[in-house]
Amino acid sequence: FLPDAGRPGTLPVLVLLHRDAAHRVHLSSRTIDLAAGAASSGPVEATDVDGAAGILQPAAGGVVVIGARHVSYIPAVAGGKAVRRIPMEEAAVTAASAVQAEDDVGPPTKYLLSDERGRMTLLVLRTESGNVRGMHIEGLGGCNVANVLVYLDQGYTYVGSVYGDSQLLQLGGESDSMEREDDGADGDV
Repeated sequence: FLPDAGRPGTLPVLVLLHRDAAHRVHLSSRTIDLAAGAASSGPVEATDVDGAAGILQPAAGGVVVIGARHVSYIPAVAGGKAVRRIPMEEAAVTAASAVQAEDDVGPPTKYLLSDERGRMTLLVLRTESGNVRGMHIEGLGGCNVANVLVYLDQGYTYVGSVYGDSQLLQLGGESDSMEREDDGADGDV
């Protein structure tokens, strides 16, 4: 669902990835009118999505699409195209989590990503007046291959993994360091 979904006076918008018969990946959305019991075409549509896209994250005024080769930001406006797109090292992102302190207001602008090689990166959206104007990716270090990432607060992140021990990581402040605390669960999440 897009961030404004559920705000008084707005209808929820569900964003979906789907593959067509020619194996191209498309992004579409549906506006859900619960009172009428109906769904109609929503404000987000895109056909130029990374063929390996599999993760969506709600963002300021749109959605972040995470694939194996690109991260794209697509605004929630009729006919919206990827206005920001940055390449990534080719490795499937296995988990993502918005980084937002408990007292932050508004949609998140930072996202933790973990890939199949056990690398953790931080996606940062640069916003201006509520609009995304740019984005970049910062390497943070390594972790076990994550099936789930949960940003807890105050720099702590839970890494759930079925390939190794789950971890509780503390992300460094200005440096890109991480301290690890394994939970000893031997892969049990």
